[in-house]
Amino acid sequence: MNEQKIIVYGTPICPLVAPVRSLLDTAQIPYTYIDITEDEDGRQHVLQINNGNETVPTLIFPDNSSLTEPNPSQLRHKLADFGYELNTPAMWARYILTNPFNWILFFGVLLAILRILGVF
Repeated sequence: MNEQKIIVYGTPICPLVAPVRSLLDTAQIPYTYIDITEDEDGRQHVLQINNGNETVPTLIFPDNSSLTEPNPSQLRHKLADFGYELNTPAMWARYILTNPFNWILFFGVLLAILRILGVF
């Protein structure tokens, strides 16, 4: 696994930034987040990479390659290229335990199973 951090450029209002950060957080992949609405150097870097467009999320990898607005499949493949393990049981356990919606879903399914089994 590469010890250098990935850089994620984004804005608070972009709906594509949160899923990227969530995937990185869940997989415990180190990264630095730069909000281009508050960091002019970061904004200029995004403009340079994206032909004058403030397109986010833009990710810079340790080899200086970049991805802009990656879909989940593109991002997973790129991360795998750097040796980051995704879709491991530990990663999914962290995702389930840290997402409140999953707890609600889990208990709903458990309750339905117990009712089917006649426990109550």
